[in-house]
Amino acid sequence: NISKLVRTQGLGTFVSESRITSKNYQLNGFSQDMKRQGLKPASKVLELSAVLPPQDVSQDLQIKNNEAVVFSKRLRFVEDKIIGLDISYFPFSRFSGLLDEDLANNSLYELLINKYDTIPTRSFYQIKSVKCPREIAGLLQIAPHEPVLFLSEIVYDQNEIIFECGSEYYRGDRYSFNIEIRKLKDEVLTGIINKSE
Repeated sequence: NISKLVRTQGLGTFVSESRITSKNYQLNGFSQDMKRQGLKPASKVLELSAVLPPQDVSQDLQIKNNEAVVFSKRLRFVEDKIIGLDISYFPFSRFSGLLDEDLANNSLYELLINKYDTIPTRSFYQIKSVKCPREIAGLLQIAPHEPVLFLSEIVYDQNEIIFECGSEYYRGDRYSFNIEIRKLKDEVLTGIINKSE
């Protein structure tokens, strides 16, 4: 459940929406992540097609400018409430079969592992707050230019090959990220202290 009870002195008890938390130190797909938290995820596929990508996408995927990609655009739901929009690109030469997959009812990452011999192993995230573009705000059912969490991502497989890049927009009132930072076991933390006499 993504709601919680909040008691306000003198006013009573109300139902307040609580944020869904993504543990982004674990490389899971959206559906896997939500299910592990006991939540019900869902996706609505807005577009799934083969396209020629923008130049920055070609660069991120390390493919030629004239190479096609599989383009996926999906609305994300948790407990039947919209929380975000996912936009992803995959090299067409490797993942053309995704065009025939049911991405509304299947975990993309589970499909990649089980049918495409692709194990998501490492990713590079950039997360920032941005004013939501008008066309995306309509999909997320929020006011234009309202702040949202914007993620850009590049994902590597088990062979250190980039197989996905994309971006995600999440409603800040319904979604948050936990980040865990660990010191490597054999790493020694060092620092330099500058003294002035």
